[in-house]
Amino acid sequence: MNKPVFLIPGFGGSLLYNKKKPYNYYLNHKILSNKWANVYPFTFKYINRWKKDMTVDFKYDENNNIIGYTDYNNDIVAYDMYGIDGIQNLVPEFNYLNDNYKNILEDQFHYQYYNILNDRLIDIGYVPSKDLIGLPYDFRLILDPEIRNKYFKRIKKSIINRTDKCNKKAIIITHSIGGILLKWFLSEYVDEEFINRYIDKVILINTPFGGTPVALKAALIGESYVPFLYSVFLDYTSKFSGVLMTFPNNLSYDYEESFMVLKDENINITLQNIYEQDNLPFKAWRDLYLPYLDLIKSPLDNIDTKIIISNENQTAKQFYTKNLSSTPYKIDYDLNGDGLITSTSLEYAKKIFTNNETLYVKNTDHTGVLSNDILINNIIKWVTD
Repeated sequence: MNKPVFLIPGFGGSLLYNKKKPYNYYLNHKILSNKWANVYPFTFKYINRWKKDMTVDFKYDENNNIIGYTDYNNDIVAYDMYGIDGIQNLVPEFNYLNDNYKNILEDQFHYQYYNILNDRLIDIGYVPSKDLIGLPYDFRLILDPEIRNKYFKRIKKSIINRTDKCNKKAIIITHSIGGILLKWFLSEYVDEEFINRYIDKVILINTPFGGTPVALKAALIGESYVPFLYSVFLDYTSKFSGVLMTFPNNLSYDYEESFMVLKDENINITLQNIYEQDNLPFKAWRDLYLPYLDLIKSPLDNIDTKIIISNENQTAKQFYTKNLSSTPYKIDYDLNGDGLITSTSLEYAKKIFTNNETLYVKNTDHTGVLSNDILINNIIKWVTD
């Protein structure tokens, strides 16, 4: 029997679909429609549809503290919990293009995500939903305590069920904020006895425990593959849990460190601003994530941990803009990050999971590393030890 393998994705790594209207048509094929990412153009009609699907708002208590999310579509959920189809081939339309286009799009967007790794695991005998288990989640809402606790409950139940059936301890592979969620789960939802009994090892791939300045850009300016549409998506990206979870924090940065320079307004946005400024995304971060940061950063020394860090990539560490309504005109780079997360943030994983072996994979970016042969060959070795 194989050691059961569990896969926790990062931001954007779970396929989100409408369970009442799951399908769309593309090139005469009926396909599952990923509400987060698909090939439909940025027309007025499409943008309005995307906004309607992705709308979320914050929920407040009587003291004006943000306590979770409200006003979202309950029919949009993560696809294929416990299977693997919700964490790979995240833009199903691409599968019907010719190989040249698919290769170009994979190089640019890494839409296959865990697919290549999963294929290799299947080649050595793993069976999806049996001992190869995907754990997708709604990355927009995971900071809501009720939603997160339900997700953690499912993780715990699945680990117990699969390890008992396989009679072997679990291996948990995470990418990006999936590693933060795993540490949160291990520190809050289970105890040392559970860890010793059920977990063989964890594999953390490019985990941003210290956050990233790119998240500030997404929350304050907006984020999109199309630069002139930054402002169109700002009201949405500034509220998503996966963005808030990766705001820079004091695990890796000093309070005076500047992440954005607003030239026309003569303002520097520093770590201190995030901790103190009356700004809605900053407040949401302080109310929904900061109270748990000490728990998340508390060291664990009883888990065999493999830490994978992509490096030697230009990674934004400071943005220069005219004001908050304009796109950056200049960027300062960390030359040793993974293209999205700075090296200081990636390295902090070693302080949290102290019983670690670290693998550096040069010239691979934040998501593309999942398809890298060096990483996959090492994972095959680790799961068959």
